[in-house]
Amino acid sequence: MIITAVMCTFGRHSLLERAVKCFLDQNLDTRHNLLIYNNSSKFLKLDNFSIPENKSIILINNHLDLETDDNYTNVGDIFRDAMRFVPQDTHVVTFMDDDDIFLPNHLMEGQNGMRKAVREGKRAYKPYYSYFKYGKKLSLEHNNMEPSIFVDLTYIKEKGFRRGIGDYHQGWLDPMKSDKLILEDKDGKPTFIYDWSGNNGSWKISGGNN
Repeated sequence: MIITAVMCTFGRHSLLERAVKCFLDQNLDTRHNLLIYNNSSKFLKLDNFSIPENKSIILINNHLDLETDDNYTNVGDIFRDAMRFVPQDTHVVTFMDDDDIFLPNHLMEGQNGMRKAVREGKRAYKPYYSYFKYGKKLSLEHNNMEPSIFVDLTYIKEKGFRRGIGDYHQGWLDPMKSDKLILEDKDGKPTFIYDWSGNNGSWKISGGNN
């Protein structure tokens, strides 16, 4: 089972560095990828550093909508275009937002959870709980956070993203919930920290961190 983590980013260089480290620290021993889709006109490049053989980082610099060849008008279209660059041998996609924190066992537990989900006839997995960081407080919360979900790639391609600013994941998430295709596992280990602390200089989708 090959997992690709999709990370869409714009103007958040220091956050991106932290997120890439989260990926490099993953202890999953099977093949896994990080797809970075930078939709800023300021191109990024990867430094020269060693990457384990079972990991790959794909960096795409593109700030124009691939369907209109014009500036992006909504986040849903950014994710739609990013998905075009997911490696074809990928089975499962997860969304590694650059302003959140992912523990080293995040992808490993996601793979274990997806295997359990498939056995139960589901198309996605998420643990029941994830961590929520607000200010200096870290709490364990019932999880409604998209970046903690692992999803069958074919389902994402079939349903797509909503053309919106904040509800873009609902394009695939709403029908998935309606059809009860998510294994929401109370025994799943929390491995994701939703960082709403503001300490990183950025407030979620607003960008502004360099």
